[in-house]
Amino acid sequence: MQADDVISADITASKNDTNFSSTDGKLDSISVPRLNVSGTLSGKSTADAAITAHRLRLLSDIGLALSAERDIHRLLDLILKIARELTTADAGSIYTVQTTADGVNNDTKQNAASEDGINLHFRAAQNDSKPKLNTNVTFPVSSSSLAGCAALQGDTLCFEDAYQLPPDAPYRFNPDFDHKNGYRTKSVLVVPLKNHAGRVIGVLQLINRKRDARINLAPDGGDVTEDTVAREVVPFDEERLELAATLASQAAVALENTQLLEQIEALFASFVAAASSAIEDRDPSTSGHSQRVTRMTLAMAQAASQADEGPFKDVTFTSQEMRELSYAGLLHDFGKIGVREKILTKSHKLEPNYFQGVRDRLVILARDIEKAGAEQKIALLLELPQEEAVLAMQKCDEETRRQVARIEED
Repeated sequence: MQADDVISADITASKNDTNFSSTDGKLDSISVPRLNVSGTLSGKSTADAAITAHRLRLLSDIGLALSAERDIHRLLDLILKIARELTTADAGSIYTVQTTADGVNNDTKQNAASEDGINLHFRAAQNDSKPKLNTNVTFPVSSSSLAGCAALQGDTLCFEDAYQLPPDAPYRFNPDFDHKNGYRTKSVLVVPLKNHAGRVIGVLQLINRKRDARINLAPDGGDVTEDTVAREVVPFDEERLELAATLASQAAVALENTQLLEQIEALFASFVAAASSAIEDRDPSTSGHSQRVTRMTLAMAQAASQADEGPFKDVTFTSQEMRELSYAGLLHDFGKIGVREKILTKSHKLEPNYFQGVRDRLVILARDIEKAGAEQKIALLLELPQEEAVLAMQKCDEETRRQVARIEED
C-alpha cells in the first residue's frame, strides 16, 4: 500500500456521504462526516451510530496507512495532512524530539537547545491559506513556548485564541510568524506524540479550526484578516480533541517505528563504511578501489534510469535499489577480510619465499641444460671424426646457450 495514495479525505461530506471503500486491503478513499458548528454530529442516533462505526474503520485504516509508510518525510507530511483533515484545521506543523547529552543538537545548527537536553526539530508544515510559505524555519524550544511545553510536560494544550492565553501560564505565543506572513492565529491545538513508554517523541500543532474545510482564509492571496478569522475560525471542541489524540497515538507508533528503521539503516551503513575502510587499510596498493567502484556503479545505474531510449529505456532503479547497489559496491571486496596479510599485501604474483623457490628451480634447470650439453659434446667426440665433431660441438654449444638464455628471460 502506497501511503501517498491512501488519503483523499472529503471533510465536508454529509452524514449520508461516507464514501469509504477498501479493495484487497488497500484504502481507496476516506470521507469524514461533516460536523455542525457546535461540534456534534448532525442526524439521528442511528446515523450517529453509523458514523461512529465509519470513524472507527476510518481510524483503523489510517493506522494501516501510517504503518505502511517508511520514508520519514512523507510520513510526517501524511500525519499532518490527516490531522488537519480530521479536525478541519487551516494550518499545522510537526516537531520531532531529540535528546542529547549537552542539550545541543550538533546536526542541526539552526535548532535551539531547550530545557532538559531536549531539542525540537521543525520537520513539516502545511497551511491552506499560505501554501507558498517557506517552512524551512525553526522556533525556540522551551517551556515558554506552546510546542516546547507540550513536549516537556507531555500535556495537550488547547486554546480558543492564541493571543489571549492565561496570564499565569508559563508559556507564551510567538506572533512573529503572523506578523511576517500576514496571518492570524486564533484557535490552537497542541498534542504531544508519545511512544509506548510514554516518552514524547514529537509534537503535533494544529491551527485555526475552520467551520468549513473548503474555506480559504486568504482567498485573494492577501493577508488573513481579523474579520475573516472571527467569521470562519472556531475553537477545537472535545470531539476534535479526541480525534487528534487518537491519531496522535497512532502517529507516534508509526513515527517511532520509522525512526527505529532509520537508525538501523544508519547503523548498517556505518558498518558497511567501516568494513570497506578496514579492507582498504589492509591493502594500501588498492586503496580507494571500493569507493571508485561504488561511484561508477551508481553513476551507471542513474544513467540507465534516466535513459529515454535504447536498451535501458525501461530500466528504473528505486532509491532502495540504489542504496543496495551502494552497499554492494562498497562490500564487493569483503572477501579480502579473510585473506592472510602476507598474501594480501604482496608486491608480486608470488610470496617472496615462493618466488625465490621458482628462481632456484630455474637456475637448477639451466645447469641441467648445460650438463646435458656437455655430455652430448663428449659423445660427439667419441663417435665422430675430429673435424665433424668440432662442427657438431659448436652447434651443440649454440643450442645450449639459446635454451639457457630463454630460461633467464622467463
